[in-house]
Amino acid sequence: MATPTKKNAADSVQKKLETQEELLHRMKRTRKANQAIAATAGTVAGLVVLGPIGAVVGGIAAHTVTKATGRHCEHRIRSKNTLKNQRGKSANDKPIPEGVLV
Repeated sequence: MATPTKKNAADSVQKKLETQEELLHRMKRTRKANQAIAATAGTVAGLVVLGPIGAVVGGIAAHTVTKATGRHCEHRIRSKNTLKNQRGKSANDKPIPEGVLV
């Protein structure tokens, strides 16, 4: 079993430091690629099963399902990071006006 080298350790640290924008951008690129693959696979499967009409329906259905799933994952990551950033912040963080406390 190989031990991790300094370069591998630095790469893993760099991956952990990835910002939310970079993560979401990478997820979007991956989603777009997956949509194209799913549409192609759906078209071929639909063509085999139902002919030309099945090709159109299968391609559109596979593309739409893949798109919805990818967007849901992106939304979940965005929500988690938003909640994480909002933790610890409350209405009590505002300074109290001097006239209120007597």
